[in-house]
Amino acid sequence: MDDDGRYAQPLIDRAYTDYNFDLDYCDNWEEAISKLNEDFSAYKAVIVDGKGRKKKDTKGDDISHVVLAIQDLSERKGKGKYIPYVVLSKYLDIKGLVDPTIFFEKGIDENKMFEYLKKRILESDVEKIRLKYAEAFEAIGNLYLNHECADSLVEVFKAFENNSWSKNTFNPLRKIIESVYKSLNKYDDVLIPPGCLRYENDQINFKYCELRLTGREIRENNSSKILYRSIDPVLPNHIGGVIGPITKICSGASHTNEGILTKYSLGLVLFTVVDILIWYKKFVDEKYL
Repeated sequence: MDDDGRYAQPLIDRAYTDYNFDLDYCDNWEEAISKLNEDFSAYKAVIVDGKGRKKKDTKGDDISHVVLAIQDLSERKGKGKYIPYVVLSKYLDIKGLVDPTIFFEKGIDENKMFEYLKKRILESDVEKIRLKYAEAFEAIGNLYLNHECADSLVEVFKAFENNSWSKNTFNPLRKIIESVYKSLNKYDDVLIPPGCLRYENDQINFKYCELRLTGREIRENNSSKILYRSIDPVLPNHIGGVIGPITKICSGASHTNEGILTKYSLGLVLFTVVDILIWYKKFVDEKYL
């Protein structure tokens, strides 16, 4: 968005030729934000002029328009609609009003700006997913699951939403379930006893863990010998009834003919794992923290 068309057109040409960016030009913020509101997903980034016009009928450029633009973009981020943006201006006093990392000087920093946007656009796909499924990602980091789970979850969401999944996309979801079991064991080794885990070779007994969280007794190799007696179930029924089957889908996916599995098979497992993560954080918060 820039109110100087003579400057904007060469920039549009340069962006397309050198960076394969297709810039949509607006000469006022009202028009720009209207286009974002109409089709947000069509845009990958926003370039805001330092001094520009808030509306089409605004006379002269105004420094306050950049403040309005940042407020509007921040508001959308709070609603889960994140888009990277930069401020491009010849007025260096604008730099004190914005995050200096997103300020670029006209006539000097255009290449640097495009490189920055290229990097941020790639990163922003991750940020969009994290915001869209924020409740799931709250169960990762700090006192909860390790950050590798976040990377795995992002990649599975991307594969699901872009329809670029394969049978190998299921395995990271199995690893997330495994991380939930291991974390619960660290918080409470009565709930998930050591016998459900075999840390020496980094393996766990998924069936034992499932039986434990659903409150059922555990028998040694289906014999009459009881390893762990029944307890009160901690998983809600809607998760307890499906956690075993979806774990089997994950475990068997790599050996399954691709034609049998569908995108919706992945969705079934993915969103069950999201439900598990939301339950897990709530359970840990209420019982152990």
